Amino acid sequence: FLAGSAMVALAPNLELLAAARAVQAIGGGAIVPISMAIAGSRLPLGRRALAIGLIAALDDASSLLGPLYAAALVEPLGWRGLFWLNIPLQIPWLLAVALLVRRTPALGQHRVDWLGGLLLAAGLACLTIGLTHETDGAGSVWITALWVALALASTAAFVARQRRAPDPLIPVRALRRRVVGSGMALYFIDGAATITLMICIPLMTNVLWGRDPLQGGLNLMKMMVWMPVGGILGGWLAQRLGYRPTAALSFLLLALAYLAMYRWPDSPGSAMLWGTLLIAGLGIGLNDAPILSSVLDNVRAAERATTAALTQMVQTTGMIAGTALLATQGIGRFDQRAAELFRQRGLSASPEEYQAILRATFDEIFRAAALVTFRGAGLALFLARGRPRQPGWSPVVVATGGDEP
Repeated sequence: FLAGSAMVALAPNLELLAAARAVQAIGGGAIVPISMAIAGSRLPLGRRALAIGLIAALDDASSLLGPLYAAALVEPLGWRGLFWLNIPLQIPWLLAVALLVRRTPALGQHRVDWLGGLLLAAGLACLTIGLTHETDGAGSVWITALWVALALASTAAFVARQRRAPDPLIPVRALRRRVVGSGMALYFIDGAATITLMICIPLMTNVLWGRDPLQGGLNLMKMMVWMPVGGILGGWLAQRLGYRPTAALSFLLLALAYLAMYRWPDSPGSAMLWGTLLIAGLGIGLNDAPILSSVLDNVRAAERATTAALTQMVQTTGMIAGTALLATQGIGRFDQRAAELFRQRGLSASPEEYQAILRATFDEIFRAAALVTFRGAGLALFLARGRPRQPGWSPVVVATGGDEP
């Protein structure tokens, strides 16, 4: 991450800037999964959920505070200065990690499956291109289908490789367990539900209510400010109620938020807007701790880092799929309705009529999202039960994970 930051600050052109950002992303993308794995391996079961919830809350808070931090400093420092600033800010944490590694017992010697990693990256890249490719005709549809086929082929080759590899990147054996598979499916739904809200809230503000882009961003922040609160609350509830009810509550709140958005009037008041977005933000944040804890509790200590990374990747894939569905189904439905209105009314169609079909399109999206998230609440019943917090716990280092399934 630090090397990528320096490369970005020194990049002389857009091509090298993009490559440097990729290097930075490789390092930055590993931070949260490794943090989850540390919490999963060095804390007893009764304390893991809260620790994971705190990590998820900080991750959510960074999404909220990062743009504000950058906006405040970009004027005096310039955009290159922001990336140089990463280096002195991160060096103390780098030293702290070095000390932690010295105190952390090794979990055995493992070889990195580079070929498996390349196949996985190729599959995800092809899927991303395929789902986000602009379709403006039959030829584009076939190009999209080709990219998706390549993604499926790469994924199949990756799975076959993992079954034969002596040290697989992904614990295929663990994925067959119901609690692990259901956790992955829930995080996919969470990713799709989250990105739908993050796109629709500012979009509705701009195109339906006629507000400026700044107001759209502020409305989105009204939801995001509650996400870290939900992360901490989710960890606390998971320790006391267990993973299943906490995750189920999360998806029920998301379904309730989508239904409330479906029932929004043409211009919701401040109280209605804040109330709905509070429910949505808490719903998004609540599920991190129970889902990740359920998954990490049911894999070996040596597999927790890669499993946490896979779970994060599944969430990102859900976001990609959600974005693609919004682009193809949401905008596609609007285009169909707008074409039908133009065929019937021609240039005499009023702006209010186009606003009405916009609202109908958003309502369809919210109904579908509410149904999917409500089913997610049912799927949460297949997670691990979780264990209540044990009284009298003391912070003893668990050298080997202590609870190998």
